[in-house]
Formats: sequence, structure tokens, C-alpha cells
Amino acid sequence: MKSIAKSGEKITMPVPACTVGLDVGDKLCRVCVLNAEGTAVRREAVATHAKALAKWAVNYRGARVVLEVGTHSPWISRLLAGLGVEVIVANARKLKLIGENERKTDERDAELLARLGRADPKLLYPIHHRGAEAQADLARLRARDALVRVARNKNYACASTDCYSLDFAAAGCSSGNACARMSVSAGVGSIN
Repeated sequence: MKSIAKSGEKITMPVPACTVGLDVGDKLCRVCVLNAEGTAVRREAVATHAKALAKWAVNYRGARVVLEVGTHSPWISRLLAGLGVEVIVANARKLKLIGENERKTDERDAELLARLGRADPKLLYPIHHRGAEAQADLARLRARDALVRVARNKNYACASTDCYSLDFAAAGCSSGNACARMSVSAGVGSIN
């Protein structure tokens, strides 16, 4: 890491040799790479898939990668951290500079994330995701809660109340036969 001196003062801030802004989309991640001097030295797109991101991250071990919190940020942050990348997940609600930018593009968002991460990570209001197991447990609980609310709101008679699956018999169905089976496993709900 390099240090920055501010107008003659002896204030030293560590600056990473490489800071990467990663604007994550459902299909593609837009990437902007800044060197220690803050110059954008590379812009690229990487598929939003574990294999593609893992292959890409090999070139950025030890770098600081900044991405916004979102649907994909939990698994991407765990993947990159496991590959030796410093990961900062920015709180999108606090980043009005990006969210309210009139000239908003994925490429500009990636560059802004990189510049904020290079200057001062505290400006990103970083968040820390739960571990994979805790996240799956929470998803199961939320899905079960949603199923129970559906049962209560739609006047279904709940035939079973075990933790991971619920059977609902709707009015008008023959007794003993459930018209729909709703099951939950690892945070994924389905109606059979």
C-alpha cells in the first residue's frame, strides 16, 4: 500500500496498490481497476457466475474489491474473500452519489465504487453479510413465515405445521386430501 501526504502535512493513509470497483448485474459485472495513483488501468465485463468470477479474481489476489450490497453480493463477497481478495460491500442506501447520479451507467458506477474504496472505505458504510449457513437458515425461516401468512390470509386449513413443510387443504377439497402442498427447503419455496 502507498501513502498519501495532504498539503505538506504528514498525514498518511494507506492506499492499496490496486482497487477494483465491481458493479454487479444479474448477467454481467462491470469492472473498473484503479492503480495506486488512481488511474483507471482496466475496464472489463465478467459474467456473474462463480466460475467466471473465480477465474477473474486470480489476477487480483491482495487487491481491494468494492461492490454494492444486493442480490448477488453475499455469495460474491464470500467467493472473492476465499480467493484472497479484500472485499468491501458498500451500503447502497448510503451511496447517493451512485444512486442519484444523473449520468448513471454500470461502467461509471464501477469507477465510482473503486474511487470511493481507494479514498476511504468508511465512505461506503460497509456491511458484513452473514455466513452461508446462517443465511440459509434465515431464508428457511422467512419462507416458512411467508407460507404461514398465506395460509392465514387465504383461509386455508393447515394440515401440518412442521418446520420445513406445510400442507394446506383449501375449502371445497375432499377431506384428508390437500389441494396444494407447499414445501420449503434451503430457502427455496415451491408449490406442488
